[in-house]
Amino acid sequence: EYEIKLIATDNDGTTSSTSTILKVQPFSFAIITDLHIGWGIPDYNSEGYNDQDEGQDYYMTERLKMVVKWINENYEKQNIKFVVVDGDISDTAEYSEFLKTREILNQLEIPYIPLIGNHDIWPNTQKLTTDPDGIVGRWNTIKEKRKEGEPLGDEYFEIIFWRENAINTQKIKNLFDSFERQEEHKEHQGPPYFQNYSFSYGGTTFIALDFNARDYKELIPIGCTTIRVWDETLKWLEEKLKENQENKILVFVHQPFVFTTPLFPVSLFWVSLDREELEKITEIFNKYCNTEKVDCKIYSFAGHTHRNHISKLEIPADDVIETEALLQSPPNVSSGNFLRIIQITGNNSTEIEYNIFVSGFPKSINPFITTNKEEITVDKKVKFFVHTKNLFPEDVLSYVLKFDENYQIECNREKEKCEIKELGFHNIKEASCKIQEILCVQGVCFPNNIHPKCEVKYSAPGNYKISLKVIPKENKEYSEEISWYFKIKEKAKPFWKILFSNPNVVPLLNGEKNIDLTQEENSQNTTEWVVFLMKFSSPGTLIGSFQTHFDEATSDVNFSSLIADTNAKSGKSTLYMPEWPKEVERSKILFIPKK
Repeated sequence: EYEIKLIATDNDGTTSSTSTILKVQPFSFAIITDLHIGWGIPDYNSEGYNDQDEGQDYYMTERLKMVVKWINENYEKQNIKFVVVDGDISDTAEYSEFLKTREILNQLEIPYIPLIGNHDIWPNTQKLTTDPDGIVGRWNTIKEKRKEGEPLGDEYFEIIFWRENAINTQKIKNLFDSFERQEEHKEHQGPPYFQNYSFSYGGTTFIALDFNARDYKELIPIGCTTIRVWDETLKWLEEKLKENQENKILVFVHQPFVFTTPLFPVSLFWVSLDREELEKITEIFNKYCNTEKVDCKIYSFAGHTHRNHISKLEIPADDVIETEALLQSPPNVSSGNFLRIIQITGNNSTEIEYNIFVSGFPKSINPFITTNKEEITVDKKVKFFVHTKNLFPEDVLSYVLKFDENYQIECNREKEKCEIKELGFHNIKEASCKIQEILCVQGVCFPNNIHPKCEVKYSAPGNYKISLKVIPKENKEYSEEISWYFKIKEKAKPFWKILFSNPNVVPLLNGEKNIDLTQEENSQNTTEWVVFLMKFSSPGTLIGSFQTHFDEATSDVNFSSLIADTNAKSGKSTLYMPEWPKEVERSKILFIPKK
Protein backbone atom coordinates (compact mmCIF):
# COMPACT_ATOMS: atom_id res chain seq x y z
CA GLU A 1 0.00 0.00 0.00
CA TYR A 2 1.27 3.49 -0.91
CA GLU A 3 0.17 6.82 0.55
CA ILE A 4 -0.14 9.65 -1.95
CA LYS A 5 -0.12 13.03 -0.21
CA LEU A 6 -0.88 16.45 -1.70
CA ILE A 7 0.28 19.59 0.17
CA ALA A 8 -0.86 23.02 -1.06
CA THR A 9 0.61 26.35 0.14
CA ASP A 10 -1.12 29.69 -0.51
CA ASN A 11 0.52 33.13 -0.93
CA ASP A 12 0.40 33.73 2.83
CA GLY A 13 2.33 30.53 3.54
CA THR A 14 -0.67 28.68 4.88
CA THR A 15 -0.62 25.00 4.02
CA SER A 16 -3.28 22.37 3.76
CA SER A 17 -2.99 18.76 2.76
CA THR A 18 -4.93 15.69 1.73
CA SER A 19 -3.89 12.12 1.16
CA THR A 20 -5.16 8.83 -0.19
CA ILE A 21 -4.00 5.24 0.01
CA LEU A 22 -3.23 3.49 -3.27
CA LYS A 23 -3.18 -0.30 -3.13
CA VAL A 24 -0.94 -1.88 -5.80
CA GLN A 25 -1.57 -5.59 -6.34
CA PRO A 26 0.10 -8.17 -8.52
CA PHE A 27 -2.11 -9.30 -11.38
CA SER A 28 -2.68 -12.82 -12.57
CA PHE A 29 -3.95 -14.70 -15.59
CA ALA A 30 -5.09 -18.29 -16.03
CA ILE A 31 -4.07 -20.93 -18.56
CA ILE A 32 -6.07 -23.93 -19.72
CA THR A 33 -5.10 -26.02 -22.71
CA ASP A 34 -5.98 -29.07 -24.79
CA LEU A 35 -9.73 -28.97 -24.16
CA HIS A 36 -10.37 -31.50 -26.95
CA ILE A 37 -14.10 -30.83 -26.98
CA GLY A 38 -15.65 -33.71 -28.95
CA TRP A 39 -13.14 -36.33 -27.74
CA GLY A 40 -14.73 -39.77 -27.46
CA ILE A 41 -17.60 -38.97 -29.84
CA PRO A 42 -16.93 -40.34 -33.37
CA ASP A 43 -18.98 -37.59 -35.06
CA TYR A 44 -19.77 -34.76 -32.67
CA ASN A 45 -23.30 -33.37 -32.81
CA SER A 46 -25.04 -33.82 -36.19
CA GLU A 47 -23.61 -35.66 -39.20
CA GLY A 48 -20.37 -34.44 -40.77
CA TYR A 49 -17.57 -32.10 -39.67
CA ASN A 50 -19.20 -28.95 -41.09
CA ASP A 51 -22.28 -29.18 -38.85
CA GLN A 52 -22.99 -25.56 -37.99
CA ASP A 53 -24.95 -25.79 -34.78
CA GLU A 54 -23.80 -26.08 -31.19
CA GLY A 55 -23.00 -29.63 -30.12
CA GLN A 56 -24.22 -31.75 -27.26
CA ASP A 57 -23.14 -31.57 -23.65
CA TYR A 58 -21.19 -34.43 -22.12
CA TYR A 59 -18.43 -34.85 -19.53
CA MET A 60 -15.80 -32.81 -21.43
CA THR A 61 -18.11 -29.81 -21.79
CA GLU A 62 -19.12 -30.22 -18.13
CA ARG A 63 -15.44 -30.21 -17.12
CA LEU A 64 -14.91 -26.96 -19.01
CA LYS A 65 -18.01 -25.46 -17.36
CA MET A 66 -16.50 -26.30 -13.93
CA VAL A 67 -13.38 -24.32 -14.88
CA VAL A 68 -15.42 -21.35 -16.11
CA LYS A 69 -17.50 -21.40 -12.91
CA TRP A 70 -14.37 -21.44 -10.71
CA ILE A 71 -12.80 -18.52 -12.60
CA ASN A 72 -15.99 -16.45 -12.44
CA GLU A 73 -16.21 -17.03 -8.68
CA ASN A 74 -12.53 -16.28 -7.97
CA TYR A 75 -11.13 -13.84 -10.55
CA GLU A 76 -11.78 -10.74 -8.43
CA LYS A 77 -10.13 -11.94 -5.22
CA GLN A 78 -7.19 -13.46 -7.12
CA ASN A 79 -6.97 -10.49 -9.51
CA ILE A 80 -7.15 -12.74 -12.60
CA LYS A 81 -7.40 -10.43 -15.59
CA PHE A 82 -7.73 -12.84 -18.52
CA VAL A 83 -7.58 -16.51 -19.54
CA VAL A 84 -5.30 -18.03 -22.18
CA VAL A 85 -6.69 -21.12 -23.96
CA ASP A 86 -3.50 -22.63 -25.34
CA GLY A 87 -4.68 -24.66 -28.34
CA ASP A 88 -6.40 -27.94 -29.23
CA ILE A 89 -9.72 -26.36 -28.39
CA SER A 90 -11.46 -28.99 -30.51
CA ASP A 91 -10.67 -32.67 -30.90
CA THR A 92 -11.22 -33.14 -34.65
CA ALA A 93 -11.76 -29.54 -35.86
CA GLU A 94 -15.50 -30.00 -36.38
CA TYR A 95 -17.41 -26.73 -36.72
CA SER A 96 -19.78 -27.78 -33.93
CA GLU A 97 -16.86 -28.49 -31.55
CA PHE A 98 -15.66 -24.89 -31.92
CA LEU A 99 -19.20 -23.55 -31.52
CA LYS A 100 -19.81 -25.48 -28.32
CA THR A 101 -16.50 -24.34 -26.85
CA ARG A 102 -17.29 -20.71 -27.68
CA GLU A 103 -20.71 -21.04 -26.05
CA ILE A 104 -19.07 -22.15 -22.78
CA LEU A 105 -16.05 -19.80 -22.83
CA ASN A 106 -18.30 -16.81 -23.54
CA GLN A 107 -19.79 -17.34 -20.08
CA LEU A 108 -16.49 -16.09 -18.62
CA GLU A 109 -16.77 -12.67 -17.01
CA ILE A 110 -13.22 -11.81 -18.12
CA PRO A 111 -11.72 -12.04 -21.63
CA TYR A 112 -10.09 -15.17 -23.00
CA ILE A 113 -7.35 -15.43 -25.63
CA PRO A 114 -7.89 -18.49 -27.89
CA LEU A 115 -4.80 -20.05 -29.49
CA ILE A 116 -5.03 -22.58 -32.29
CA GLY A 117 -3.55 -26.09 -31.96
CA ASN A 118 -2.81 -28.95 -34.34
CA HIS A 119 -6.15 -30.67 -33.57
CA ASP A 120 -7.92 -27.48 -34.67
CA ILE A 121 -6.59 -27.59 -38.25
CA TRP A 122 -7.86 -30.60 -40.23
CA PRO A 123 -11.64 -31.31 -39.93
CA ASN A 124 -12.52 -34.99 -39.70
CA THR A 125 -14.87 -37.50 -38.16
CA GLN A 126 -13.79 -40.77 -36.56
CA LYS A 127 -14.65 -44.43 -36.87
CA LEU A 128 -16.94 -46.21 -34.43
CA THR A 129 -14.39 -49.01 -34.07
CA THR A 130 -11.36 -47.13 -32.73
CA ASP A 131 -10.00 -45.67 -29.54
CA PRO A 132 -10.29 -41.86 -30.03
CA ASP A 133 -6.49 -41.57 -29.71
CA GLY A 134 -5.83 -44.41 -32.15
CA ILE A 135 -2.97 -46.88 -32.06
CA VAL A 136 0.32 -44.92 -31.85
CA GLY A 137 -1.45 -41.93 -33.42
CA ARG A 138 -4.66 -40.94 -35.15
CA TRP A 139 -3.82 -42.18 -38.63
CA ASN A 140 -6.15 -45.18 -38.23
CA THR A 141 -9.12 -43.42 -36.59
CA ILE A 142 -10.40 -41.22 -39.42
CA LYS A 143 -13.66 -42.08 -41.16
CA GLU A 144 -14.18 -38.89 -43.18
CA LYS A 145 -11.75 -36.00 -43.56
CA ARG A 146 -11.65 -32.56 -45.12
CA LYS A 147 -11.57 -32.68 -48.92
CA GLU A 148 -9.61 -30.55 -51.36
CA GLY A 149 -11.12 -27.07 -51.63
CA GLU A 150 -13.06 -27.27 -48.36
CA PRO A 151 -12.19 -24.93 -45.46
CA LEU A 152 -9.50 -25.90 -42.99
CA GLY A 153 -10.22 -25.69 -39.29
CA ASP A 154 -8.24 -22.43 -39.07
CA GLU A 155 -10.99 -20.75 -41.14
CA TYR A 156 -13.66 -22.14 -38.79
CA PHE A 157 -11.51 -20.89 -35.89
CA GLU A 158 -11.22 -17.38 -37.38
CA ILE A 159 -14.96 -17.07 -37.95
CA ILE A 160 -16.12 -18.50 -34.63
CA PHE A 161 -13.61 -16.96 -32.22
CA TRP A 162 -12.95 -13.61 -33.91
CA ARG A 163 -15.30 -12.45 -36.69
CA GLU A 164 -18.52 -13.64 -35.04
CA ASN A 165 -17.58 -13.35 -31.38
CA ALA A 166 -18.39 -9.79 -30.32
CA ILE A 167 -19.02 -10.92 -26.72
CA ASN A 168 -15.36 -11.79 -26.14
CA THR A 169 -13.67 -9.39 -28.56
CA GLN A 170 -15.35 -6.47 -26.79
CA LYS A 171 -14.00 -7.70 -23.44
CA ILE A 172 -10.53 -7.85 -25.01
CA LYS A 173 -10.84 -4.26 -26.28
CA ASN A 174 -12.02 -3.08 -22.86
CA LEU A 175 -9.05 -4.65 -21.03
CA PHE A 176 -6.09 -4.07 -23.35
CA ASP A 177 -5.09 -0.68 -24.76
CA SER A 178 -3.55 -2.40 -27.75
CA PHE A 179 -4.38 -5.91 -28.87
CA GLU A 180 -3.05 -6.75 -32.33
CA ARG A 181 -3.67 -9.68 -34.63
CA GLN A 182 -1.47 -10.30 -37.65
CA GLU A 183 -4.49 -11.39 -39.69
CA GLU A 184 -5.99 -7.89 -39.35
CA HIS A 185 -2.90 -6.03 -40.59
CA LYS A 186 -3.39 -4.73 -44.13
CA GLU A 187 0.25 -5.41 -44.98
CA HIS A 188 -0.06 -9.10 -44.02
CA GLN A 189 0.53 -11.01 -47.25
CA GLY A 190 1.03 -14.52 -45.86
CA PRO A 191 -1.41 -17.43 -45.73
CA PRO A 192 -4.85 -16.50 -44.35
CA TYR A 193 -6.18 -17.32 -40.90
CA PHE A 194 -2.85 -17.24 -39.06
CA GLN A 195 -3.44 -16.89 -35.32
CA ASN A 196 -0.57 -14.62 -34.27
CA TYR A 197 -1.34 -11.97 -31.61
CA SER A 198 0.40 -9.44 -29.40
CA PHE A 199 -0.72 -7.38 -26.40
CA SER A 200 0.69 -5.71 -23.29
CA TYR A 201 -0.59 -5.46 -19.76
CA GLY A 202 0.98 -4.26 -16.53
CA GLY A 203 4.42 -3.73 -18.08
CA THR A 204 4.57 -7.24 -19.55
CA THR A 205 4.48 -8.06 -23.26
CA PHE A 206 2.51 -11.10 -24.39
CA ILE A 207 3.07 -12.67 -27.83
CA ALA A 208 1.01 -15.57 -29.22
CA LEU A 209 2.56 -17.56 -32.07
CA ASP A 210 1.07 -20.00 -34.58
CA PHE A 211 3.53 -22.75 -35.55
CA ASN A 212 0.90 -25.31 -36.58
CA ALA A 213 1.34 -27.17 -39.85
CA ARG A 214 -1.48 -26.84 -42.39
CA ASP A 215 -0.76 -29.85 -44.60
CA TYR A 216 -2.46 -33.19 -43.90
CA LYS A 217 0.82 -35.11 -44.19
CA GLU A 218 2.33 -32.95 -41.44
CA LEU A 219 -0.68 -33.26 -39.11
CA ILE A 220 -2.24 -36.73 -39.08
CA PRO A 221 -0.18 -39.67 -40.47
CA ILE A 222 2.10 -41.74 -38.28
CA GLY A 223 5.40 -40.03 -37.47
CA CYS A 224 4.25 -36.50 -38.36
CA THR A 225 5.43 -33.53 -36.26
CA THR A 226 2.30 -31.26 -36.51
CA ILE A 227 4.72 -28.28 -36.54
CA ARG A 228 5.95 -25.87 -39.18
CA VAL A 229 8.15 -22.86 -38.42
CA TRP A 230 6.41 -20.33 -40.65
CA ASP A 231 8.31 -17.30 -41.95
CA GLU A 232 5.20 -15.18 -41.33
CA THR A 233 5.16 -16.20 -37.67
CA LEU A 234 8.89 -15.48 -37.28
CA LYS A 235 8.32 -12.09 -38.89
CA TRP A 236 5.52 -11.35 -36.40
CA LEU A 237 7.72 -12.37 -33.47
CA GLU A 238 10.55 -10.12 -34.64
CA GLU A 239 8.26 -7.13 -35.19
CA LYS A 240 6.68 -7.40 -31.76
CA LEU A 241 10.00 -7.84 -29.95
CA LYS A 242 11.40 -4.81 -31.76
CA GLU A 243 8.38 -2.71 -30.73
CA ASN A 244 8.22 -3.98 -27.14
CA GLN A 245 11.70 -4.35 -25.71
CA GLU A 246 10.46 -5.00 -22.19
CA ASN A 247 12.13 -6.75 -19.27
CA LYS A 248 9.65 -9.57 -19.32
CA ILE A 249 8.33 -11.35 -22.42
CA LEU A 250 5.69 -14.07 -22.19
CA VAL A 251 5.26 -16.17 -25.33
CA PHE A 252 2.31 -18.48 -25.93
CA VAL A 253 2.60 -21.37 -28.38
CA HIS A 254 0.74 -24.66 -28.64
CA GLN A 255 3.71 -26.96 -29.25
CA PRO A 256 6.49 -26.26 -26.72
CA PHE A 257 9.90 -24.83 -27.65
CA VAL A 258 11.78 -28.05 -26.98
CA PHE A 259 13.71 -30.42 -29.17
CA THR A 260 14.44 -34.12 -29.09
CA THR A 261 17.70 -35.89 -29.89
CA PRO A 262 18.87 -39.40 -28.95
CA LEU A 263 21.22 -37.86 -26.37
CA PHE A 264 18.80 -35.20 -25.12
CA PRO A 265 15.23 -36.56 -25.00
CA VAL A 266 13.70 -33.62 -23.16
CA SER A 267 10.29 -33.94 -24.74
CA LEU A 268 7.63 -36.50 -25.49
CA PHE A 269 7.86 -38.25 -28.85
CA TRP A 270 5.21 -36.17 -30.62
CA VAL A 271 7.16 -32.91 -30.19
CA SER A 272 10.02 -32.74 -32.63
CA LEU A 273 11.21 -29.26 -33.47
CA ASP A 274 14.75 -29.74 -34.65
CA ARG A 275 17.69 -27.78 -33.28
CA GLU A 276 18.06 -25.71 -36.45
CA GLU A 277 14.43 -24.51 -36.26
CA LEU A 278 14.79 -23.57 -32.61
CA GLU A 279 17.99 -21.68 -33.32
CA LYS A 280 16.08 -19.49 -35.83
CA ILE A 281 13.75 -18.48 -33.01
CA THR A 282 16.65 -18.06 -30.57
CA GLU A 283 18.43 -15.74 -32.99
CA ILE A 284 15.41 -13.43 -33.06
CA PHE A 285 15.10 -13.42 -29.27
CA ASN A 286 18.80 -12.64 -28.84
CA LYS A 287 18.66 -9.83 -31.40
CA TYR A 288 16.16 -7.82 -29.36
CA CYS A 289 16.42 -9.16 -25.81
CA ASN A 290 20.00 -10.02 -24.97
CA THR A 291 21.70 -6.75 -25.88
CA GLU A 292 23.69 -4.09 -24.03
CA LYS A 293 20.51 -2.05 -23.46
CA VAL A 294 18.00 -4.80 -22.76
CA ASP A 295 18.35 -8.07 -20.89
CA CYS A 296 15.04 -9.88 -21.38
CA LYS A 297 13.87 -13.03 -19.74
CA ILE A 298 11.67 -15.15 -21.98
CA TYR A 299 8.93 -17.36 -20.57
CA SER A 300 7.23 -19.68 -23.05
CA PHE A 301 3.88 -21.26 -22.16
CA ALA A 302 2.64 -24.27 -24.13
CA GLY A 303 0.26 -27.21 -24.21
CA HIS A 304 0.24 -30.15 -26.65
CA THR A 305 2.13 -32.67 -24.49
CA HIS A 306 -0.79 -32.98 -22.01
CA ARG A 307 1.57 -32.79 -19.02
CA ASN A 308 2.82 -30.27 -16.47
CA HIS A 309 6.52 -29.86 -17.11
CA ILE A 310 9.19 -27.16 -16.83
CA SER A 311 12.25 -27.08 -19.10
CA LYS A 312 15.07 -24.61 -18.49
CA LEU A 313 16.83 -24.90 -21.83
CA GLU A 314 17.69 -21.32 -22.79
CA ILE A 315 17.01 -22.41 -26.39
CA PRO A 316 15.18 -20.26 -27.23
CA ALA A 317 13.30 -19.41 -24.01
CA ASP A 318 14.64 -19.30 -20.46
CA ASP A 319 11.72 -21.30 -19.08
CA VAL A 320 9.41 -23.52 -21.15
CA ILE A 321 6.25 -24.20 -19.16
CA GLU A 322 3.97 -26.99 -20.41
CA THR A 323 0.48 -27.25 -18.91
CA GLU A 324 -1.60 -30.37 -18.39
CA ALA A 325 -4.56 -31.03 -20.68
CA LEU A 326 -8.12 -30.41 -19.59
CA LEU A 327 -8.75 -33.71 -21.41
CA GLN A 328 -6.70 -35.48 -18.70
CA SER A 329 -5.35 -38.05 -21.14
CA PRO A 330 -3.12 -40.02 -21.24
CA PRO A 331 -3.69 -40.89 -17.58
CA ASN A 332 -0.01 -41.57 -16.84
CA VAL A 333 0.79 -37.83 -17.22
CA SER A 334 -2.42 -36.49 -15.67
CA SER A 335 -2.48 -35.24 -12.08
CA GLY A 336 -5.70 -33.22 -12.05
CA ASN A 337 -3.76 -29.92 -12.09
CA PHE A 338 -5.07 -28.59 -15.40
CA LEU A 339 -5.92 -25.01 -14.35
CA ARG A 340 -2.69 -23.02 -13.98
CA ILE A 341 -2.58 -19.52 -12.49
CA ILE A 342 0.34 -17.24 -13.42
CA GLN A 343 1.00 -14.31 -11.10
CA ILE A 344 2.98 -11.28 -12.27
CA THR A 345 4.35 -9.83 -9.04
CA GLY A 346 6.36 -6.91 -10.45
CA ASN A 347 8.10 -5.40 -13.47
CA ASN A 348 11.40 -7.15 -12.81
CA SER A 349 12.05 -10.02 -15.21
CA THR A 350 12.14 -12.58 -12.38
CA GLU A 351 8.97 -11.38 -10.64
CA ILE A 352 6.66 -14.11 -11.86
CA GLU A 353 5.14 -17.19 -10.23
CA TYR A 354 3.81 -19.83 -12.60
CA ASN A 355 3.47 -22.95 -10.43
CA ILE A 356 0.09 -22.13 -8.91
CA PHE A 357 -2.63 -24.70 -9.62
CA VAL A 358 -6.30 -24.94 -8.77
CA SER A 359 -7.22 -28.29 -7.23
CA GLY A 360 -10.45 -29.90 -6.12
CA PHE A 361 -11.95 -30.88 -9.47
CA PRO A 362 -13.38 -34.43 -9.63
CA LYS A 363 -11.02 -37.16 -10.79
CA SER A 364 -11.61 -37.74 -14.49
CA ILE A 365 -12.98 -41.01 -15.87
CA ASN A 366 -13.08 -40.32 -19.64
CA PRO A 367 -15.44 -43.13 -20.69
CA PHE A 368 -16.02 -43.98 -24.35
CA ILE A 369 -17.63 -46.70 -26.46
CA THR A 370 -16.37 -48.57 -29.52
CA THR A 371 -17.96 -51.19 -31.76
CA ASN A 372 -16.65 -54.16 -33.74
CA LYS A 373 -18.30 -52.98 -37.00
CA GLU A 374 -18.30 -49.69 -38.83
CA GLU A 375 -21.50 -50.52 -40.69
CA ILE A 376 -24.38 -51.92 -38.61
CA THR A 377 -27.46 -53.54 -40.14
CA VAL A 378 -30.83 -54.87 -39.05
CA ASP A 379 -30.85 -58.39 -37.55
CA LYS A 380 -27.04 -58.54 -37.35
CA LYS A 381 -25.39 -58.60 -33.94
CA VAL A 382 -23.03 -55.74 -33.15
CA LYS A 383 -20.64 -55.65 -30.21
CA PHE A 384 -20.29 -52.53 -28.08
CA PHE A 385 -17.14 -52.27 -25.96
CA VAL A 386 -17.04 -50.04 -22.88
CA HIS A 387 -13.80 -48.23 -21.98
CA THR A 388 -12.66 -45.80 -19.29
CA LYS A 389 -9.41 -44.11 -20.29
CA ASN A 390 -8.58 -42.86 -16.79
CA LEU A 391 -10.08 -45.50 -14.52
CA PHE A 392 -9.22 -49.18 -14.03
CA PRO A 393 -12.19 -51.58 -14.27
CA GLU A 394 -11.85 -52.54 -10.60
CA ASP A 395 -12.33 -48.87 -9.63
CA VAL A 396 -15.75 -48.66 -11.31
CA LEU A 397 -18.93 -49.09 -9.27
CA SER A 398 -21.40 -49.36 -12.15
CA TYR A 399 -22.03 -48.75 -15.84
CA VAL A 400 -25.38 -47.69 -17.29
CA LEU A 401 -25.84 -48.21 -21.04
CA LYS A 402 -28.81 -47.10 -23.12
CA PHE A 403 -29.14 -48.68 -26.58
CA ASP A 404 -32.56 -47.18 -27.25
CA GLU A 405 -34.46 -44.51 -25.33
CA ASN A 406 -36.50 -47.25 -23.66
CA TYR A 407 -33.88 -49.99 -23.37
CA GLN A 408 -31.27 -49.76 -20.63
CA ILE A 409 -28.70 -52.19 -19.21
CA GLU A 410 -27.05 -51.49 -15.87
CA CYS A 411 -23.90 -53.44 -14.97
CA ASN A 412 -22.76 -53.53 -11.35
CA ARG A 413 -19.10 -54.52 -11.06
CA GLU A 414 -19.28 -55.58 -7.41
CA LYS A 415 -22.17 -57.95 -8.16
CA GLU A 416 -20.65 -58.89 -11.55
CA LYS A 417 -24.16 -58.73 -12.91
CA CYS A 418 -25.94 -56.82 -15.69
CA GLU A 419 -29.67 -56.09 -15.48
CA ILE A 420 -31.95 -55.13 -18.38
CA LYS A 421 -34.60 -52.45 -17.91
CA GLU A 422 -37.28 -52.11 -20.60
CA LEU A 423 -38.97 -48.75 -20.11
CA GLY A 424 -41.40 -48.85 -23.04
CA PHE A 425 -41.53 -49.65 -26.76
CA HIS A 426 -38.09 -50.22 -28.30
CA ASN A 427 -36.40 -51.70 -31.38
CA ILE A 428 -33.96 -54.01 -29.60
CA LYS A 429 -34.42 -57.59 -30.77
CA GLU A 430 -31.68 -59.12 -28.61
CA ALA A 431 -29.22 -57.70 -26.08
CA SER A 432 -26.79 -58.98 -23.46
CA CYS A 433 -23.83 -57.57 -21.54
CA LYS A 434 -21.03 -59.37 -19.71
CA ILE A 435 -18.51 -57.95 -17.27
CA GLN A 436 -16.18 -60.95 -17.03
CA GLU A 437 -14.71 -62.91 -19.91
CA ILE A 438 -12.75 -66.14 -19.86
CA LEU A 439 -9.38 -65.75 -21.58
CA CYS A 440 -7.67 -68.92 -22.80
CA VAL A 441 -3.98 -68.98 -23.74
CA GLN A 442 -2.39 -72.23 -24.94
CA GLY A 443 -5.12 -74.29 -23.31
CA VAL A 444 -4.99 -72.54 -19.92
CA CYS A 445 -8.13 -70.52 -19.05
CA PHE A 446 -8.54 -67.87 -16.38
CA PRO A 447 -10.85 -64.89 -15.68
CA ASN A 448 -9.95 -61.71 -17.53
CA ASN A 449 -11.50 -58.67 -15.82
CA ILE A 450 -12.44 -56.07 -18.40
CA HIS A 451 -15.12 -53.45 -18.85
CA PRO A 452 -18.50 -54.69 -20.11
CA LYS A 453 -18.90 -56.06 -23.60
CA CYS A 454 -22.44 -55.99 -24.99
CA GLU A 455 -23.98 -57.76 -27.99
CA VAL A 456 -27.06 -56.11 -29.46
CA LYS A 457 -29.34 -56.84 -32.41
CA TYR A 458 -31.68 -54.12 -33.72
CA SER A 459 -35.01 -54.96 -35.37
CA ALA A 460 -35.58 -51.79 -37.41
CA PRO A 461 -33.42 -49.35 -39.41
CA GLY A 462 -32.97 -45.76 -38.27
CA ASN A 463 -30.81 -43.37 -36.26
CA TYR A 464 -30.12 -44.57 -32.73
CA LYS A 465 -28.53 -42.93 -29.73
CA ILE A 466 -26.22 -44.91 -27.48
CA SER A 467 -25.20 -43.51 -24.11
CA LEU A 468 -22.88 -44.62 -21.33
CA LYS A 469 -22.73 -43.39 -17.74
CA VAL A 470 -19.91 -44.53 -15.45
CA ILE A 471 -19.96 -44.14 -11.65
CA PRO A 472 -16.64 -44.59 -9.77
CA LYS A 473 -16.34 -46.40 -6.44
CA GLU A 474 -14.46 -43.62 -4.66
CA ASN A 475 -17.04 -40.91 -5.43
CA LYS A 476 -20.52 -42.35 -5.85
CA GLU A 477 -22.03 -38.87 -6.14
CA TYR A 478 -20.04 -38.19 -9.31
CA SER A 479 -20.45 -39.71 -12.75
CA GLU A 480 -19.42 -39.02 -16.34
CA GLU A 481 -21.73 -39.60 -19.28
CA ILE A 482 -21.21 -39.72 -23.03
CA SER A 483 -23.56 -40.38 -25.96
CA TRP A 484 -23.53 -40.42 -29.75
CA TYR A 485 -25.74 -41.34 -32.69
CA PHE A 486 -25.27 -44.08 -35.28
CA LYS A 487 -27.26 -45.57 -38.15
CA ILE A 488 -28.80 -49.00 -38.41
CA LYS A 489 -29.08 -49.85 -42.11
CA GLU A 490 -31.62 -52.05 -43.82
CA LYS A 491 -29.38 -54.23 -45.93
CA ALA A 492 -25.63 -54.40 -46.29
CA LYS A 493 -22.98 -55.84 -48.56
CA PRO A 494 -21.63 -59.23 -47.49
CA PHE A 495 -19.23 -59.27 -44.55
CA TRP A 496 -15.85 -60.98 -44.86
CA LYS A 497 -13.25 -62.11 -42.36
CA ILE A 498 -9.51 -62.81 -42.74
CA LEU A 499 -8.11 -66.31 -43.27
CA PHE A 500 -4.90 -66.53 -41.24
CA SER A 501 -3.71 -69.23 -38.84
CA ASN A 502 -0.39 -68.20 -37.23
CA PRO A 503 -0.97 -68.78 -33.47
CA ASN A 504 1.62 -66.15 -32.52
CA VAL A 505 0.24 -63.32 -34.67
CA VAL A 506 -3.25 -61.82 -34.80
CA PRO A 507 -4.78 -59.43 -37.40
CA LEU A 508 -6.71 -56.68 -35.60
CA LEU A 509 -9.16 -54.08 -36.86
CA ASN A 510 -7.43 -50.70 -36.44
CA GLY A 511 -5.14 -52.35 -33.88
CA GLU A 512 -7.98 -52.72 -31.37
CA LYS A 513 -7.21 -55.79 -29.23
CA ASN A 514 -10.90 -56.69 -28.92
CA ILE A 515 -11.45 -57.15 -32.66
CA ASP A 516 -9.72 -60.20 -34.12
CA LEU A 517 -10.50 -60.22 -37.85
CA THR A 518 -10.16 -64.00 -38.15
CA GLN A 519 -13.38 -64.39 -36.17
CA GLU A 520 -16.67 -64.58 -38.06
CA GLU A 521 -18.38 -62.18 -35.66
CA ASN A 522 -15.84 -59.46 -36.55
CA SER A 523 -16.28 -59.73 -40.33
CA GLN A 524 -16.19 -56.41 -42.20
CA ASN A 525 -17.66 -54.92 -45.37
CA THR A 526 -15.90 -51.54 -45.59
CA THR A 527 -12.31 -50.39 -46.24
CA GLU A 528 -10.42 -50.78 -42.97
CA TRP A 529 -6.92 -50.74 -41.47
CA VAL A 530 -5.64 -54.21 -40.59
CA VAL A 531 -2.88 -54.20 -37.95
CA PHE A 532 -0.82 -57.34 -37.35
CA LEU A 533 0.26 -57.85 -33.74
CA MET A 534 2.72 -60.31 -32.20
CA LYS A 535 0.35 -61.90 -29.70
CA PHE A 536 2.46 -63.55 -27.01
CA SER A 537 4.66 -60.65 -25.95
CA SER A 538 3.91 -58.22 -23.17
CA PRO A 539 2.50 -55.92 -24.32
CA GLY A 540 1.69 -57.17 -27.81
CA THR A 541 4.20 -55.91 -30.38
CA LEU A 542 3.00 -54.19 -33.56
CA ILE A 543 4.42 -55.70 -36.75
CA GLY A 544 2.77 -53.83 -39.60
CA SER A 545 -0.43 -52.41 -41.04
CA PHE A 546 -2.23 -51.79 -44.32
CA GLN A 547 -5.67 -50.93 -45.64
CA THR A 548 -7.89 -53.76 -46.86
CA HIS A 549 -10.94 -53.24 -49.10
CA PHE A 550 -13.42 -55.71 -47.60
CA ASP A 551 -16.10 -53.90 -49.63
CA GLU A 552 -14.44 -55.16 -52.84
CA ALA A 553 -14.05 -58.77 -51.67
CA THR A 554 -16.13 -61.67 -52.97
CA SER A 555 -14.96 -64.12 -50.30
CA ASP A 556 -12.93 -64.17 -47.09
CA VAL A 557 -9.57 -62.42 -47.64
CA ASN A 558 -6.84 -65.06 -47.68
CA PHE A 559 -3.57 -64.33 -45.84
CA SER A 560 -2.62 -67.99 -45.32
CA SER A 561 0.77 -67.51 -47.00
CA LEU A 562 1.62 -64.29 -45.12
CA ILE A 563 4.91 -64.24 -43.22
CA ALA A 564 4.55 -61.80 -40.31
CA ASP A 565 7.27 -61.46 -37.70
CA THR A 566 9.15 -58.95 -35.57
CA ASN A 567 12.47 -59.33 -33.79
CA ALA A 568 13.72 -56.82 -31.22
CA LYS A 569 17.23 -58.33 -31.16
CA SER A 570 17.82 -57.70 -34.84
CA GLY A 571 15.58 -54.63 -35.01
CA LYS A 572 13.61 -56.06 -37.94
CA SER A 573 9.97 -56.60 -38.86
CA THR A 574 8.64 -58.64 -41.77
CA LEU A 575 5.38 -58.63 -43.72
CA TYR A 576 5.72 -60.74 -46.85
CA MET A 577 3.47 -62.59 -49.27
CA PRO A 578 4.47 -64.06 -52.64
CA GLU A 579 1.29 -62.48 -54.00
CA TRP A 580 -0.86 -60.07 -52.04
CA PRO A 581 -4.69 -60.29 -52.23
CA LYS A 582 -6.20 -57.79 -54.66
CA GLU A 583 -8.16 -56.21 -51.78
CA VAL A 584 -4.94 -54.99 -50.07
CA GLU A 585 -3.53 -51.50 -50.68
CA ARG A 586 -0.08 -51.41 -52.26
CA SER A 587 1.43 -49.08 -49.61
CA LYS A 588 2.01 -50.58 -46.17
CA ILE A 589 3.40 -49.58 -42.77
CA LEU A 590 6.09 -51.53 -40.91
CA PHE A 591 6.72 -50.98 -37.20
CA ILE A 592 10.45 -51.41 -36.55
CA PRO A 593 11.26 -52.53 -32.98
CA LYS A 594 14.04 -50.91 -31.00
CA LYS A 595 17.09 -53.14 -30.59
